[in-house]
Amino acid sequence: MATELPGLDLSMTVGSDLSAKQFYLVKLSAARTVALASAAADAVIGVLQDKPAASGRAALVRVHGLSKVVAGGTIAAGDRLTSDTAGKAIVQAASAGVNNGIVGIAVEAAVASDIFTAFINPHSYQGA
Repeated sequence: MATELPGLDLSMTVGSDLSAKQFYLVKLSAARTVALASAAADAVIGVLQDKPAASGRAALVRVHGLSKVVAGGTIAAGDRLTSDTAGKAIVQAASAGVNNGIVGIAVEAAVASDIFTAFINPHSYQGA
């Protein structure tokens, strides 16, 4: 069962309707504005915690700590996570480099479309 604990959350603005994207990965698209992550190489800033329904609305983004996350494939506890093209968490490909695009670590196993627990800490994992 997915769990989360209060972590470091930032109030950001959304660039489009993300009402159906709670617990998806997001990236910066402009100053203090987030969009759905869409590639493993994206610099993911965190996980969307709420359901902002229109462009320009406030969004709460978990940038550090335990969070619920939507899985984009099969994930094992301990896997390093990155984003797929739909903003869902997937296992980082071995060919991507040691730490390239990692947003966090899976705390529990999941399969596609599950909501699972991950430790989010993108700032320490970015880079080659």
